[in-house]
Amino acid sequence: MHLTDHKTVGLQYAATAMRFLLVGFLLMLLIRWQLAWPMLPLPPALAAVLGESNAPSGYMLPEFYNQLVAMHGTVMIFLAVVPLLTGAFANYLVPLQIGASDMAFPRLNAASYWIFLVSGLLMLASFFVTGGAANSGWTSYPPLAVLATRGQDFWLVGIFLLGVSAMLNALDVITTVIPGARNWMRWSLPAMRSCSRRQPCRHGSGVQRSPLPIPRRSISASSRSSLHGTFTIPVLTESSGPPPQRSSTPPIRLESIVRTRTRATTSGCSTCSTSRSGGRSSST
Repeated sequence: MHLTDHKTVGLQYAATAMRFLLVGFLLMLLIRWQLAWPMLPLPPALAAVLGESNAPSGYMLPEFYNQLVAMHGTVMIFLAVVPLLTGAFANYLVPLQIGASDMAFPRLNAASYWIFLVSGLLMLASFFVTGGAANSGWTSYPPLAVLATRGQDFWLVGIFLLGVSAMLNALDVITTVIPGARNWMRWSLPAMRSCSRRQPCRHGSGVQRSPLPIPRRSISASSRSSLHGTFTIPVLTESSGPPPQRSSTPPIRLESIVRTRTRATTSGCSTCSTSRSGGRSSST
């Protein structure tokens, strides 16, 4: 598989997002541990991994707890959930759904993934700088963002790169979908005339709507599913069996059907309503 292939990029997005999802889950476990046993020290092995600067004597510092909360939200939203949907599923499935061989800009697509990977690694590297990672929440609102440490700068650069990656990915998806789907999707609605024109009723006491402008097209009962134009008539066919034969019956004129129903249906005319009700009672 080539590195610019849409399936390769989609799988890379999926694998990387799942790994970031695991990192966010581990950060959540540390948060839950602190909330469950706030007065007890952490296990010695876990305290050794966190270091004395974050958990002296096994007790987690409040500043490190804020870093866990901020980075957990950042990793889960910006590095796991959103890239998994817009990066993995979009890159893998969109060309298959519209029948395209690849994305419109394969190299741009691959570049969006590598920028995403660099931004995620840059955010996680902020845990190892002086002062620790960003501790102003995953929204980075002031005044906490103003009083943050050096890790906040890493967070801001990572968010900027994530925005660049998302814009490149969105541009590639949109450019792929619109030209690629024009063969099977109609992007412009058919021009329909307004039905607000009214005609005087034949009895003079009401009005009736003028019939819809039907295109002069003759269709047979067996070829209704192939009608292209203003109307589309769905036809249910069985999945097995011989192909349907073309009917020998004469074609049906839609104009005559619509005009007949329009003449029989009037609004605001008591005489027409009476004649219709009388006709029904006499027929029954």
